[in-house]
Amino acid sequence: MVRLHKLFTIIAISSAAILSGCASVKTASTSADAKAKTFVTNPNQAKLYIYRNEFMGAALRMAVELNGKEIGKTGPKSYFAVDVAPGKHNIVSKAENDTSLEVMAEAGKNYFIRQYIKLGVLVGGAGLELMDENLGKTEVAKLQMAVKGSCSR
Repeated sequence: MVRLHKLFTIIAISSAAILSGCASVKTASTSADAKAKTFVTNPNQAKLYIYRNEFMGAALRMAVELNGKEIGKTGPKSYFAVDVAPGKHNIVSKAENDTSLEVMAEAGKNYFIRQYIKLGVLVGGAGLELMDENLGKTEVAKLQMAVKGSCSR
C-alpha cells in the first residue's frame, strides 16, 4: 500500500510539473522555415539540424546547448538549424538528465541530430542520436523551426 501511495505521489507531482510548464516554443517565420528546409549549406560551413519529431512528452520543452551555449528549447515537432565552422561540436540536450553528442562537422555538409525523450523518474530524460541525412531531411520537412526565446501560449 505504501508503494502504491508513493507511485501516485510521483505521478501527481510529475503531472503538476508538466501542466504548469510551457509546452510550445517560439517558432520562426514561414520564410525562415522554408529557407532552412532547402538544406543548402554554405560551402565553408556545416549545418546542424537538431530536431524533435515525436509527440511523446508534448508538455516538455528541452534546452539544447551547442558548445556550451544554449541555442534554445525544443518542443514537440520542432527543430533548430545552426551554421557551424568545420570541426568538433558538442550538442547537449537538457531535461531530467543531460545527454551529449559530439559531431565532427565537415564544410558543406548537413548533419541531423534527433532529440528524443526517454522515460525519467519525474519528468523525462533526454536522448540524442545522429541520423542518416536522407531520413533527417524527410523528418525535418514535417517540423516547424524553433527560435530562441520565450514560449508561446
